[in-house]
Amino acid sequence: MSRRIITKQLQSQGGGIPPDTYFDKVVKYIPADINAAWIFVSGLVKNDSS
Repeated sequence: MSRRIITKQLQSQGGGIPPDTYFDKVVKYIPADINAAWIFVSGLVKNDSS
C-alpha cells in the first residue's frame, strides 16, 4: 500500500482506485516504524498473557 492518500479529487482525474477509507487515512498518517513497534509490543503482550 502506498502512503499517498487517495481522495475523491484524485479518483476523478483517472485511475480506477477507490478513495481511501477513514481507517486507511489514519494508518497512512502514522509513521511505519510506530506501526511496527505497536504490532511487536501487542504481540508480546498477547503471548505473555496466555
